[in-house]
Amino acid sequence: MPENFIGYRHRKSKMGKKETEKTVLSPKQWNIVLADDYVSLSKGEIFASVLRRYLIDAKLMSGLSQSKIAEITGIESPTITKYKKGSRKPTLTAIILLSLAMRLTPERSQYLLFTAGYQLNDSQEHRIYRLFLDGCAFGEEYSIENCNLMLLKNGFYKLKS
Repeated sequence: MPENFIGYRHRKSKMGKKETEKTVLSPKQWNIVLADDYVSLSKGEIFASVLRRYLIDAKLMSGLSQSKIAEITGIESPTITKYKKGSRKPTLTAIILLSLAMRLTPERSQYLLFTAGYQLNDSQEHRIYRLFLDGCAFGEEYSIENCNLMLLKNGFYKLKS
């Protein structure tokens, strides 16, 4: 386990503008960040607010803009905006695509599915989804492309928006 972690802190500048800065977090600080994040999972959040938060994190941590995520997933940017506003309910496939593109941790992927009213079952297709959702935060091999290859190899349709 690494000695320190890179984190991001939000603050207001002297001009009142919201800024984000990189900071080094100790393991103890990192555990507090995780605890704060996961405590909010039990507060009855709705899908739109969770997606907004995860998109912000993806941009800060990986530099992924909404337009880049749209490009990776094949989900049009205006559709992602509708998901963020809560004016459109995402499909199960859309949530899986978004989770893989943002490289969410297994807990975050599961929570995103939950807040949208979805749950993976024990079917072979869903086990493939779960394998990639559980691994995408930890390895580049857990990509949308590789997920689609495995789905096709097992007789299922590939993920598409």
